[in-house]
Amino acid sequence: MTTPMTSHTSPMPAEGFSARLRQATSGVHQRAEKTAFILGFLRGTASRRAYTRMLAALHPVYRAMEAESGRLAGINPVVGRFYFPELHRTAALERDLTFLAGSEWSNALPRMEASEAYVKRIRFVAETAPVRLIGHLYVRYMGDLSGGQLLARIAGRSLGLARGSGLDFYEFPEVPDIAAMKVRFRARLDELDALPAEEIAAVVEEAVVAFRHNIAIFEQLKGNAFLSFFRNLPLPGVRALRIEPLSGAPL
Repeated sequence: MTTPMTSHTSPMPAEGFSARLRQATSGVHQRAEKTAFILGFLRGTASRRAYTRMLAALHPVYRAMEAESGRLAGINPVVGRFYFPELHRTAALERDLTFLAGSEWSNALPRMEASEAYVKRIRFVAETAPVRLIGHLYVRYMGDLSGGQLLARIAGRSLGLARGSGLDFYEFPEVPDIAAMKVRFRARLDELDALPAEEIAAVVEEAVVAFRHNIAIFEQLKGNAFLSFFRNLPLPGVRALRIEPLSGAPL
């Protein structure tokens, strides 16, 4: 399949977009890693209840992200280049939640305001500025393929979980080579250098927004939803405002 983007008169940057995106999101990525919830997870002190609540918070996020990327795949060739069904997490999350909280988990587990705000943002940008959805796909999927693999090992040891028993979220049975998948995803990101500059900037801005929504979920998991909302979420609208210079890598 040939790339759907057309070239422009400006010269191609020496450094690919994937590397620039990683650098541009470094600061907000580090803030996500330093939330109390993630620090506790990395130390192996997170409870099974907290882990279950995290999965429940992420489930509607992936459901929205995957529904919107699937809808756009057939009508938007740029977003369609990032439609990877083998990375989809909704079904895996449902298996984990059924194992951890029973078949009625969707009714038993409380809803989370930070998760609902995240879903609204995903649906909003998919409808109004679809290229921005790539920022969300980047943050979540590349995070799952990278740091998520470390979190899986920690959760396996500290919570006694395994594939088929609460850890399916971090398993990618349809991806035979995770390293190769990450290279493939980054190559698709580098193709975005053929887009107009304002669309490239929009993807970067939205990746920052995505990280902030993740921070909001992590902080609400620690009972700090009020501060999380006002400190980390962008103002309403398509463009993410007041974004300070940042620098990093996905979760």
